[in-house]
Amino acid sequence: MFTSLDSVKAVVLNDIGQVLGIRTRSKNMGNVVWGNAYEDAFLWSKGQLQILPTLPGCTKTFAVGLNDKGQGIGYVDFVPNGGEKTPLPLLWQDGKVYSINDLIPKNSGCILTRPFVVSNAGEIVCHGYTNENERIGILHGSDTHTYLLTPLSGANTVK
Repeated sequence: MFTSLDSVKAVVLNDIGQVLGIRTRSKNMGNVVWGNAYEDAFLWSKGQLQILPTLPGCTKTFAVGLNDKGQGIGYVDFVPNGGEKTPLPLLWQDGKVYSINDLIPKNSGCILTRPFVVSNAGEIVCHGYTNENERIGILHGSDTHTYLLTPLSGANTVK
């Protein structure tokens, strides 16, 4: 699953021995090797390695956090319509990937960017913005809002 052109970095270890990390794959183009061409998140659990899925069209996925239920969080740098790179938060659960923005109410007016932590109760802390001016500010290093996402009815699963 790994080649001599890959580098691997463990990001977080949870209390049940699972590791969430990042595999960086170089692109071999004949006599030239381009570094950091692709980055994949992976989960190491019970001696098995699983490369985690990403969103369509994304080549760099970053792992951030992992709880004791095996829910992982991370983000992709997404470039919408040739615009500026925008981080989009991800949740990995049971081998599937979810855009965290698709899990919040559509009418919330909030666009989430980078997640930071996921609790064992499934709560996720994310940065985000509520309008285009804030989005531009995020891209240029300005402050963002921090949101605590809480599963409804104590559910710890994505439906």
